[in-house]
Amino acid sequence: MTEWKKGFGRVIALAMLWLPVACQTTDTGVEEETDYSCIIFLPIDWSDKDTVRTRERILEHNAVWEELCA
Repeated sequence: MTEWKKGFGRVIALAMLWLPVACQTTDTGVEEETDYSCIIFLPIDWSDKDTVRTRERILEHNAVWEELCA
């Protein structure tokens, strides 16, 4: 695994820890967690000025979003 992939994974892990999670009570009295990560972390577009490395990172981010959220 390349160094930036390790760093990217750490950033995602930290972001998931900091995500605001809302709880709501249902009729059964059981609390349900609402996950907002698919709303907060949307796919990213790149610019013609972005480097190849930046575009690769964007493609990886978008692939993860597609797998988890689409």
